[in-house]
Amino acid sequence: MINSIYRSPVGQILLTANDTCLHSANLLINEKMPPESSVFGSNAVLEKCTKWLDGYFKGEDNEVDFALAPLASAYQQAVREATLNVKFGETSTYAAIARAAAQNGKHPCPRAAGGALHRNPIVIIVPCHRIISTSTALTGYACGLEVKKYLLNHENRCKNS
Repeated sequence: MINSIYRSPVGQILLTANDTCLHSANLLINEKMPPESSVFGSNAVLEKCTKWLDGYFKGEDNEVDFALAPLASAYQQAVREATLNVKFGETSTYAAIARAAAQNGKHPCPRAAGGALHRNPIVIIVPCHRIISTSTALTGYACGLEVKKYLLNHENRCKNS
């Protein structure tokens, strides 16, 4: 694994990838620095991720063109896919994500979708900040509600300019 630090308007983001996919992107407010023995550097995945983040903070709505590490469960993966379909400058609800991710006829559960999003290891790129409660309240964001509010306002400003 190779690590890189991305300096963003919301703080430093620790990126971790191997040669094939991005494993995590976490704000350092929530993440401790990796051990000193960790490898810092760059590879093609980290370069694409950095370019994507540069574009995002400039207001560009770019497709993710690098692989993301698979998640532990099929449900978490389905929640991720549903979340990736929420476009720049738009929001969705936990209930809508739960419906989109429901599998094998199971009843969709917004709390389960929220739990899967709370464990999202790739912030901003997998836009869990775009998911809000049915009442439109800003709730539950692992990086803090101020960061969620900043990201949503950033996207709305860029989309409407």
